[in-house]
Amino acid sequence: MMTSADKVMAANSFWIYALTDGLHWKEVGTITKDQQFAVWSLSVWKSGERFTMNHRSHSPVDILRLWQSKDLLNWENLGEAYAVRTTDGQRLNCMNVLKIEKDGQTQWYGNATGGLLRSEDSVKWR
Repeated sequence: MMTSADKVMAANSFWIYALTDGLHWKEVGTITKDQQFAVWSLSVWKSGERFTMNHRSHSPVDILRLWQSKDLLNWENLGEAYAVRTTDGQRLNCMNVLKIEKDGQTQWYGNATGGLLRSEDSVKWR
């Protein structure tokens, strides 16, 4: 059973598991821990040679925070400059991302509870 301290740490950390046989999951390890913000509702997508992840966070309002990785094991927090906030105070949840190719251009669309967002590089959203 998790203690209160375990629950606080769990809310500020995330882990990775691997599925090796289509049925059984194996814990690979902690990706990040002891963040200064809570972590909820993760989503990961591939953009070129990197993976991008977003997650919902309260600090003290809803924010989507972005991370990047080349190998899915080592993640770098992109920081406040890349955090996604709503201008009207509406709640933001995990963003599901869709890549659209049109006329030789790539556009990224993110659907979050707080609304539809758009990006030209899959990292800076508006």
